[in-house]
Amino acid sequence: LNFSDTPFDQEWDDLSPRVGVQWHPGAETNLYASWSRAFRGGGANFRTASLGLAPRAYDSEQQSTFEIGLKQDFADRRGRVNLALFHNEIEDMQRETNLADPISGVQQVVLNAGDAVIYGGEIEARYALTQRFSVSAHAGYVHGEYDNVTADLNGDGLVNAIDLGLEIPRLAPWSYGLELNYEHP
Repeated sequence: LNFSDTPFDQEWDDLSPRVGVQWHPGAETNLYASWSRAFRGGGANFRTASLGLAPRAYDSEQQSTFEIGLKQDFADRRGRVNLALFHNEIEDMQRETNLADPISGVQQVVLNAGDAVIYGGEIEARYALTQRFSVSAHAGYVHGEYDNVTADLNGDGLVNAIDLGLEIPRLAPWSYGLELNYEHP
């Protein structure tokens, strides 16, 4: 196999701009908004274990992100609350899929799944109860779904509404936590 041939002779060229603004209406308040565009380079999947399945290439992924937020200090800066809302649009999303293979049983293949939107928000708060003891908590919500799919994601040989309705892997809707911190010299 000559890897200099298409589809392995690929190049990716991308610009990753970022634009942001901040406003401090008071000494303890910071409001911000930003937009950025980033990419993840493409590649070739050589993890196939089957002799009958040739390596395949996948293209780069592009992501546009918009975020707005607030950072608010209070109680003489002993406490802080951070709030953020975000909206991400992903084009040519890279995704690992596990496909059935008659020789090895399962093949993990990286491919461009299609386009997706992921949005959500998070809140984080901390407060110093004493000079050495503080408490903090955070919670976040994330929702994501495909706008369109361009690959067979479930391995049934079709690209259809079933693939479009699949959940985006490793996208936990809720995250939360609590921390108690004591510092001792």
